[in-house]
Amino acid sequence: MLNPVHLRTLQEAVRQGSFVGAANRLGYTPSAVSQQMAALETELGIELFDRSARRVRPNAAAAAMAERAAAVLASMESMIAATTATHRQEGVARLSAYPSLGSRIVPLLLDSPDLAAAQLSVSVSLHDPSLAIQELRAHGTIDVALVYRMGGTGLWWPSSYEPEHLAHDEFTVVAPAAWGMRGGDGGGASIHDFAERPWILHHPNSSDAEVIAELFASRGIRPQIVGRSDDYAATLDLVASGMAAAFVPRPIVERMPAGVMKVEVDDFPMRREIYALRSTVAPAARIDTVMSAVREAMGQLGYE
Repeated sequence: MLNPVHLRTLQEAVRQGSFVGAANRLGYTPSAVSQQMAALETELGIELFDRSARRVRPNAAAAAMAERAAAVLASMESMIAATTATHRQEGVARLSAYPSLGSRIVPLLLDSPDLAAAQLSVSVSLHDPSLAIQELRAHGTIDVALVYRMGGTGLWWPSSYEPEHLAHDEFTVVAPAAWGMRGGDGGGASIHDFAERPWILHHPNSSDAEVIAELFASRGIRPQIVGRSDDYAATLDLVASGMAAAFVPRPIVERMPAGVMKVEVDDFPMRREIYALRSTVAPAARIDTVMSAVREAMGQLGYE
């Protein structure tokens, strides 16, 4: 019997055209994706990917199977959701969010009049957006997932989830204060002022990394990358040590440690759009209450 996890991974590998892209969307390592696809090929007795020394590409058999797997997986998800929904603990609002937003919004939700009036307590999972979407889809255990998307790259979600756009986060450049660059309160700097400076950037194959790479390329700059980090708190510590400059979103700028300064860069705009994805199986009334509380909290945090 075919493993539905392998079918889901196959779909994403076909959609992205590579194991690396599928791994990024599904929260696996490329090696784990490769192992799953090898197991699926063994089970079927056919090759689903054309492998060369440089890359792996899905073939026509993979595309055909991925297309037909969609109906099978949708039916299984519906069955599981309908079964587990009857056992869900009532009186709990379940939220999944990416850490830099979740850590700020949950304290406000705990004091939400809307949730108190509905007698709802709060449960939260802090995840990368791709993992939050997986959790939202899994067994109906999440009411609302707060995710972000940068540009036209990166995050994907099933068409059954209609996203509600909540706000956006502007990104800014932070640099070691010891560099003595112009700060965020005076005239802006140019990205070319950083052309010879070291940078800490995101790991490759994330949507953030793709957008930043495109922006650098559009300005004819090849950044000197001395570090990779997807943890903004750790990134700020490295910047404070004098190691390099970095890009961080607005909520992180508000928590800058000593030794870090914000630098306004006029010719390098970047931002991420924030969305809420609603569960397709949780009670609509509860989700409406959760969303009302989320919108109120976003306003308290200064989002428009």
